[in-house]
Amino acid sequence: MLRYADQAWPSDNTDAFDRLSIQEGFSYAYGPKLMTCWVTEAVSGMNQRVTSLKYRFHSAMTGTLGIGANLNEWSEGQLTEAAKLVAQYKAIRPLVQGGRQYRLAALKHKGVDAVQYVGVGDSGEESVLFAFLHAQKLGDGLPRLCLQGLDPDKRYEVEGVEIEGAKDERPEIEGARGGEGSEIEGARGEGEGSEIEGARGEGREIGGAKDVRSGRALMRIGVELPLRGDFDSLMYRIRELRG
Repeated sequence: MLRYADQAWPSDNTDAFDRLSIQEGFSYAYGPKLMTCWVTEAVSGMNQRVTSLKYRFHSAMTGTLGIGANLNEWSEGQLTEAAKLVAQYKAIRPLVQGGRQYRLAALKHKGVDAVQYVGVGDSGEESVLFAFLHAQKLGDGLPRLCLQGLDPDKRYEVEGVEIEGAKDERPEIEGARGGEGSEIEGARGEGEGSEIEGARGEGREIGGAKDVRSGRALMRIGVELPLRGDFDSLMYRIRELRG
């Protein structure tokens, strides 16, 4: 079929959680550039599962992003959030579609799906990480996730992409951290014990970076995953620091 088309539709099932395994399987045979991934309605037509707009976008951003929902039914807040997510995808699109893909399965037993893309950008080596939490049991925290494919001797800025003013479409639950999860705990070095030894090189801030770590620290110590509840997700950008 790909002799006659630039992209393929992996499945008619567009449920954001189901698509994670569908898209992973597709990636064993074809690159993400060929994989059409759409953001559809908050309530899945396949199984009535409810997921946030951020989660649905993150799931679709691991391939060729598209939107298949009725935008006339979205609120102004949702449209604003979607516009920011689309802009973020455009910034990482070359990495996702043309970079090296790493399937990070170390936390599968914890209900975490994670995929990392590594490539070269204008400022040097770049990477992007997507992590998805299926469900969380009471008191069951997540260990760090070790990245792959980086240069152990280089320094990288880790940026937790945040959507300012984003709203979760799921019902609010008392004590839940709805909408959080994109900021790296301890990234700004506030409080005792928040820094990871060796993560910031010589310990000085570089260009106002939120979090600077060596490639060795990212691959051996890993990154925090402040995911909470059910169907939570995050995206980290990792960019080489030069000079």
